[in-house]
Parts: sequence; structure tokens; C-alpha cells
Amino acid sequence: MVNFRRLITSAAVLITLLVVSTTAAQNPFDIQVFIDTDTLTLYVPSAGNVSLDGFGYQVLIDGETSMYRLSQYPAFGVPLGSLRTPICFQLRRSTSTTPLPNACPRNATLTQELSAADIFWYDMVARVPRVIVLVQGSEVLGYCGSGLNVCEALFIPPTFTPTLPATDTPTFTPTLNATNTPTLTPTRRATRTRTPTRTPSRTPTPTPTRTPRVNAPAGWVIETPFNEVFTYYRPGDWFTADRSPSTFGVILMANSQVLLDAMTQTNAHYVSGDLSIIVSGGAADSYMTSVSQGGVESILEYIITSTENAGIEIFDSGMTEIDGMTAGYMIIRRDDAESAALVVEVAPEFHVILSGSSSPGEIEDATQLMWQIARTVRVN
Repeated sequence: MVNFRRLITSAAVLITLLVVSTTAAQNPFDIQVFIDTDTLTLYVPSAGNVSLDGFGYQVLIDGETSMYRLSQYPAFGVPLGSLRTPICFQLRRSTSTTPLPNACPRNATLTQELSAADIFWYDMVARVPRVIVLVQGSEVLGYCGSGLNVCEALFIPPTFTPTLPATDTPTFTPTLNATNTPTLTPTRRATRTRTPTRTPSRTPTPTPTRTPRVNAPAGWVIETPFNEVFTYYRPGDWFTADRSPSTFGVILMANSQVLLDAMTQTNAHYVSGDLSIIVSGGAADSYMTSVSQGGVESILEYIITSTENAGIEIFDSGMTEIDGMTAGYMIIRRDDAESAALVVEVAPEFHVILSGSSSPGEIEDATQLMWQIARTVRVN
């Protein structure tokens, strides 16, 4: 078997779920999918207890889209909402002699045998694996391209659906100390119905190529994802974890090691003073096609729609500029934690998304840092 490794992250979905996932939500965890002629194996490395509720494979066969969820197979009849890892779920042709992937523990692998007619992931005519879309509920997590034998994704289950108290009417006016600082004075968003996909109301003007100055605050340090797609500056006393795939940068950072560990291993609980920011970025083709075509406005609209569809109320959102760069933001206020998302086109067709979280009443501290970090991003 040829081992190709590829992670194509749907960044808009990833950041949406990271923004709305804090205390009661499960933190992201890696999954791997091994594909060959006779077997399709989902592997979840050691990540504590996880949920795979709603996980499935979507494929296009003879022009028709079909969905195959773990929950529909009798051999996978375990509580998918609470799984001890590591664990593997394997779909297997009943006559197959293909060995189990080395990563899968034999005592924690569930196997569903199938007839040849039920092998949906492999095109027997073209003799290659089909394109497989990895989904959670109705959301796209990533893709396994045609011909790949191994693919990976970052799984972030949307498990938190709070509502704000009816009497809550806060105001939010962050004051940033950098130049050309946007002032946000939002009011409570009216209740409305959104369609999951819609054409953006305008086509944003592409940001011209620029060579901006680095205007990092004193004490900040430069950092680059391991794949070197961009660089940025961050507070020197913060802690980071690089979760980047091959072509897209994803950096988790927090102002304490304890909080960072909670973000990457278990569940993050925010107390006063806790701040975390996730910086992700890549070229437009790293995003889902329907999102990347509309630039910042389309990406922000997708994040907003996905958040509202998860039952989470948005406090404010809008378009702005940061040092001449097109940008959009979203704010969420809750009783247990607050979140913000910032989408910036830092170069033509290259977008950076920052998501910050804090304890209640302290999201302004995170947004100030997010705006400052966005100013320092440079595309390599």
C-alpha cells in the first residue's frame, strides 16, 4: 500500500466550532482514515473520552450523493457519544485478507463485514478510492482525495448550545492601542432565520499586494507554523501548540500552560484571566470552495450561519478594515465564557482566521490581542 498523508481542513467549519466550543464542548482531536480496496478504517488516537455522534462518510456514486454514518452499522453498536480511545471502526469486505492497520489496537477495533455490493469507498471500474467527504452531522470536516490511501482530519464536535439570558443587553467597545483601530459598538442582534448557504451581498474588493511594516508590541516574539505558510507575532510569555496540516497553519495558544493543555487534551474551562487564541491561515483553496469564492465576507457569513444553526446566539458581527486589510468579526457572549472570531485577508486570496475565548466579561482582552496579531501576519 502506498502511504500518502494529507489533511485538507475545512477551516471555516473548524474555526466556527472552536469559537463556540469551550466549557461544555469537547476539544478537537485527530482522526485518521485508512483506505484500500477492501477496507475503510477510521482510527482515533488516544484522546481520552470522545464523541463520534453524527460522524459519517459522504461519496458521489454515479452522479448521486450517498451518506454512510457509523451509527447505521450493527457492529458499531456502541455509545458513539462517549468512546474511550484509542479505537478503530473498520468497514471490511467479508472475503478480505487485508491486515488491520498497525495503528489500530486489536482489542479496541470494531469490524463490520460487508458484501462486495456495499463497498462504497472504492471505484472498482477506475480501480481507485473515491473522493470521501468526512462529515459530522451536516458539517464538512475534511476530504479524502481520490487515490489517497491515508487521510487525516481534525474533529471538533459541536456539543454546546447555550442561549443568552433575555435580560442581557451588554455593550462592547474594545479600545486597541495600535493605530488605525476599529471601534465596535454593537447592539443585540435581532432574532432571524438564516439559510445555511447564501450568495454574499457583495463581492469584496481584493486586497492589493502590500509589504506592510511589522508593528508588534514590545516583548512579542515571531512564530511560524511548521509548514512555514506564514509568520506572525505573539506575546512572548504565551504557550503554543502547532496543529498544522501540510498546507494550512493552525496554532493554538493560551496565556497559561494549564489552559493550553486543557484545550488540546480535555475540556477547557475559563476562569478570570484565562485567554486563548487560535490562529489559522492559508490560501483560498485551503477553504471549502463555496466559502473561498466570496473572500472575507463569505467566510464570515459561513461562520455566522453555522454558529446560528448550532443554536448559539451571536451578540454582534460586521465587516471592518485593519490597516487597509478587509476584515470581518463575530462576538459571542455567554454565561460561562465568551468568544470572538476575526477573519482577515492579509494578502490576495490568503485568509487568516483568529478565534479567541475568555471568561465572561473579558473577551475585549482577547480581541485586542487578535487585532494586534492580525497586523503582524506575513505570508511566506
